[in-house]
Amino acid sequence: MKPQAEFYTSALKLAAAEPGEALYVDDSLPNVEAAAQLGIRSHHFADPAGLLRFLRQSGAMCEQAP
Repeated sequence: MKPQAEFYTSALKLAAAEPGEALYVDDSLPNVEAAAQLGIRSHHFADPAGLLRFLRQSGAMCEQAP
């Protein structure tokens, strides 16, 4: 269960991804901090505008959104 490290490492294994290749978004700060400690690019969701900035900065946006 989140925020235990095993949750995130299992998800990475299932996705065949390295921590630096993954993005994690959650509205629970302890979950975000746990993912970040493993090297996963993480965002604490507070509002849609902040999420959009995070996705753009992470290179995850492939189209221009308002």
